[in-house]
Amino acid sequence: SRNNHLDDVLIKCELQRQAAGLSEQDTTALARDLAHRIKTFIGISTQVTVLPPEGIARTQVGKARRVFDHRPALH
Repeated sequence: SRNNHLDDVLIKCELQRQAAGLSEQDTTALARDLAHRIKTFIGISTQVTVLPPEGIARTQVGKARRVFDHRPALH
């Protein structure tokens, strides 16, 4: 999405099934770590949300939709 002149990036990722038992505190720490790594390697600030396994909706053939662009269209 866009906030004034800056883009906002939200990243949603899923835990692997083996990690399904992580606490909320652990998943919050994981999200912070991922956001920091993205900032370090790519140079953009993001908001990261860690979801449980199978937490991302999939199509009938099992593929997750990867990009949602909610920025207003440029004219």
